Amino acid sequence: MAHPHGFRARRRPDQPGLDLNKLLLHTIPANLPPPRQPPADKDVSAAELCAGATASPAGQSGWPSPSAAACWRHNALAAAIIGHNSELLLRTVADRSRQLALADHHQEALHHSADAMRMAWQSWQTVTHAWDLLTTGTSRRLSLIAAELDDLVLWIGRLARTGTWTPAHANAGRPRTPADLARTPDDVAIVLVAVGRAIDTVTQITRQDMQSADQAAAGLDLLPSPPAPRKRRPRPR
Repeated sequence: MAHPHGFRARRRPDQPGLDLNKLLLHTIPANLPPPRQPPADKDVSAAELCAGATASPAGQSGWPSPSAAACWRHNALAAAIIGHNSELLLRTVADRSRQLALADHHQEALHHSADAMRMAWQSWQTVTHAWDLLTTGTSRRLSLIAAELDDLVLWIGRLARTGTWTPAHANAGRPRTPADLARTPDDVAIVLVAVGRAIDTVTQITRQDMQSADQAAAGLDLLPSPPAPRKRRPRPR
């Protein structure tokens, strides 16, 4: 590459100056994460939901922020929700495998995987409750990876259930039927890839959270969380 000063362009009185060094920098692609891709608020096919769930966020890094404990609790709860719906997906796929007369050992493996998934998401539910008691600061701002994890919660939840499902009890939705989830044996494989990718993503994020928590425990004081403010009940009229 030529000397930087050689990229200075001459300018005319009627033309703004051009710094070719800056132009060169602008041509270099920025090392930025891809934009978030939350699911649309409409009923879409299982194939589209599988594609969205496969495009999952990557792990996070760096020293814990003052809101780290809030993020850790948030991510643990997201892991529990994703695991819960993944268990439902595995059991639905197992039923569909029986209907499609797939090999018995595949059906048995799916049931074992669903049982293991149930134990995993219940463990993350316990972790979530444990984080209720601790904090690393007063901030409650969530990280970018936590927001992207919310998208994955919706992708997997809407793959497991019909309609525009959300974690809210009022928007629970019904589980998809086996035939709706996977019409063919190839569809069974696609669903399993989506579930596997989602669980890999959750594992990567929560493993990083555990490492960050260990760093925080070594270098910072974990404080009890302040009690939540009591809400005043409206007086009956």
